[in-house]
Amino acid sequence: MATYCPLADATEKQKLAFSSACRAILMGRGNDDGIGTLGEKTLHATIKHYLSPNPLTHEIKIERYVADIKEGDHIFEIQTSSFERLKGKLACYLQSHDVTVVYPILTKKWVVYIDKQTGKLSEKTKSHRPGNVYHIFDELYHILPFLSHPRFSLRLLLLEGTDYRIKESGRRGRVRTHGFEHMPSALLSDTTLSSLSDYLAFLPPTLPSPFLSSDLKTHANIPLSTAQSLLWQLHKLGIVLRVGKAGNAYQYQLHEPNT
Repeated sequence: MATYCPLADATEKQKLAFSSACRAILMGRGNDDGIGTLGEKTLHATIKHYLSPNPLTHEIKIERYVADIKEGDHIFEIQTSSFERLKGKLACYLQSHDVTVVYPILTKKWVVYIDKQTGKLSEKTKSHRPGNVYHIFDELYHILPFLSHPRFSLRLLLLEGTDYRIKESGRRGRVRTHGFEHMPSALLSDTTLSSLSDYLAFLPPTLPSPFLSSDLKTHANIPLSTAQSLLWQLHKLGIVLRVGKAGNAYQYQLHEPNT
């Protein structure tokens, strides 16, 4: 059973624009495979080009911060992890700008291992642990107070791509791997959440009423810990209400927020 996905497929226009951005970035890398030849990671550079092909809009200084993209009064911040780092930027930017935080997730992923000693690449294999849309809640709790701001939006990009990982021998001959580069190849979904009510989409329509975190686990096919974290966050945002308890578990009910 696949994880429930509330996001619509990307349009053909969006897919073509993303493919064009992939080609543009790889062609500018200066070598055959385009891996790691610049300080900026390929995933970040590709998304930036997809959102705004005009380099004059990139890396714009705003007070003591640098925005990834600034087009008029709109700022785009591309963040692949560590949303905690966004707190200062959001507090600054939202005073005078519309801000969209862009979060990419490789939901269709292959893996290639790079031997650290020889540089040899392994054959590409399909990842058994691709990302899913619910991974956003691993980061979102860092910036919950900003989600209700009228000038804030969240843009989720579901991608297909290859995860390049360094493979090396550790202590006692154990093999260790660590991430090196994410190479995107296709856009699967491009969805913007601009109001609190948009987050109701993460709750499958098949849920009973009221429901438990264990119900969400089953209906969305996600780990229980993810379901519990998601519901805690949605409760803090006023998107779901706690309406009782079944044993030690909270019962939840949907609530349309007034924002």
